[in-house]
Amino acid sequence: MRKIWIICLIAILSMLACSLTHILISSVNGRESGSFWNMKSVSRTESSKVREESISIENIEDLEINFASSDVRLIITDETQIKIVQYSNSKENARELNIDKSSTKIRIEEERKFYFFAITPTDLYDVYIPKTYINNFKLEAASSTIEANDDITLKNVEITLASGDVKFKNLLKVESLKISTASGNVNIDRLEGKNCNINTTSGEIISNTLNCEEGKIKSISGNINISSVTANKIEMETTSGDIEFDNIQGKTNVKTVSGEIEIEKLQGSIDGKSTSGDISLNKFLINSESRIHTVSGEVEIYLDETSNCTIEAKTTSGDTSFPNGRNVIGVEPYNKLYIETTSGDIRVKNN
Repeated sequence: MRKIWIICLIAILSMLACSLTHILISSVNGRESGSFWNMKSVSRTESSKVREESISIENIEDLEINFASSDVRLIITDETQIKIVQYSNSKENARELNIDKSSTKIRIEEERKFYFFAITPTDLYDVYIPKTYINNFKLEAASSTIEANDDITLKNVEITLASGDVKFKNLLKVESLKISTASGNVNIDRLEGKNCNINTTSGEIISNTLNCEEGKIKSISGNINISSVTANKIEMETTSGDIEFDNIQGKTNVKTVSGEIEIEKLQGSIDGKSTSGDISLNKFLINSESRIHTVSGEVEIYLDETSNCTIEAKTTSGDTSFPNGRNVIGVEPYNKLYIETTSGDIRVKNN
C-alpha cells in the first residue's frame, strides 16, 4: 500500500512540476499558461459568437489592439463605426475584452486570464474597420495570426508578434509600416508606402509587389522573396536565408550571411555582400557606382545590353572573366562596378 501511495505522490508531483515549468516558460514568452491545455486550432464555424460591439470613429486618430493568443481578421466595411466580433469555442471561458475610448484613441485589450488545469478557450476576432478610417493602427500579440483579405489604406501601421503570421492578401497602402515577428512569416501581396520596415526571426518574407520610398527588410533564419520592387532605397538582409527578386528599380543594399542573393532584373545600383553564398544578377542595367563582395561565394552578372560601365574585379582564389575579355562595357560616361571575392569565381557577361 505504501508503494502505491509513493507512486501516486510521484505522479502528482511530476504533473505539478510540468505545469509549473510550463507557467514559467509561458511567463518568459509572454504566453498564457492555458494554451498548454488547448492544442486544437478552431475556425469561426466551429465557434460561437460571444460578443459584438461597435464604436464610433469620430475624431479617432489611433486604433490600438493588444491580444494574448487570439487570431485576428481585419475586414474593411462601408459602415461608419469600428466593430469587434468575438468568437470562442468555450462560451463559459471566453476571454473578456477591455475597450477604452478617449477623445482621439480606441484601445482594445484582451484579458490576461489564468487557466490552471482548465480548458483554455480558443478565441477569434473579426475587426471591422470603416473605409473612412485612414489613420494609425497598432497591434501587439503574444501568439496570433493576423490576416486581411481586403485592400487596406492606413497612415502608420505597427504590428508586433511574439509568434504568428502576418497575411495581407491584397493591397496594403500606408505612410509607414513596421512589422516585427519573432517566429512567423510575413506575406503581403502588394505593399505601398513611404517607409516600410519588416523584421522576422525564424520566418520568411514574401511579397508580389513592393513600392516604397525607403524600405528595410530583415530576416534571421528565413528567406526573402519579392517579385517586384520599386524604391528610392531598399535594404535587405538575411542570416541563414536566401534573397530572391524578380525585378528591382532603385538603390539596392543586400546582405546575406550563409545565404544566396539572386536578382533576375535590376535597374539602378547595388551594394551586395555575401558571406558563404553566391551572388547572381541577371539583366543588370547599372546607372551609378555599384559594389559586390563575397566571402566564399561566386559572382555571376549578366549586364543589360544598354549598360555602360568599367569593371574592377579582384579575387583571392578564383577565376575572372569579362565579355570579350574586356573590363569596359558600352560607351562613356561609364559607371563603376567593383567586384571582389574571397574563394570564388567572377563572371561578367552581356545579355
